[in-house]
Amino acid sequence: MNQNCLIGLFTRLELFFHLKFLTIQVLSDQAHKLSPIPRYLAASLDRDKIRPQDATSVVSGVAHNLAGAHLAWRHLQMNWAKLVEKFGDGSFTMGNLIESTISHFSTEFDLNEVQSFFRSLQVGSGQRALAQSLEQIRINIQWRRDHQQQIRNFIDSKVLSEKEMEVPL
Repeated sequence: MNQNCLIGLFTRLELFFHLKFLTIQVLSDQAHKLSPIPRYLAASLDRDKIRPQDATSVVSGVAHNLAGAHLAWRHLQMNWAKLVEKFGDGSFTMGNLIESTISHFSTEFDLNEVQSFFRSLQVGSGQRALAQSLEQIRINIQWRRDHQQQIRNFIDSKVLSEKEMEVPL
C-alpha cells in the first residue's frame, strides 16, 4: 500500500469517527460543565497557572481535540483583546493561535463566522496565518463536498443497520 493510499485511508477513518461522534449526543449540560477544557483555556490567560510561552500549546491542543475545537475558537473570540495585550499583535504567537484555532474548520458556517470576526480586526503579523487558514478552510470545505457522500456510503455499507443490531429476545 503506497503512502497516498495510507493517508487517504487515515483521512477517511478520521472522518468516519468524526461523523459518528457528531451523531451521538451523549453530553448533557451537566457533563459539559464538568469538562476540564474550559478550565484549561481560562488558565492559558493566567501567567500564574500557565507560562505565556506554553499558552499557545494549551489553546492549540484544545483546538485539535474534537470536543474542544469550537471551545478554543470561542475562547479566541471572547479573549481576543486579552490575547493581543498578552502577546502583542506583532508577535508570531498570534499567528500561531489563529492558525491552530481555525485552520481545521470545514463548513461554510465556520468560514463565514471566521471572516466576520476578523473583518474588523488588525491581526498584525498574524495576517499571513489568517490568510493561509482561510484558504485551508476553503480547501477543507471543497474536500468535504467532493468526498462526504462517498464516505457516508462506505460507512453505511460497513456499519450494521439498527435492524441488524437488534438482539432477539
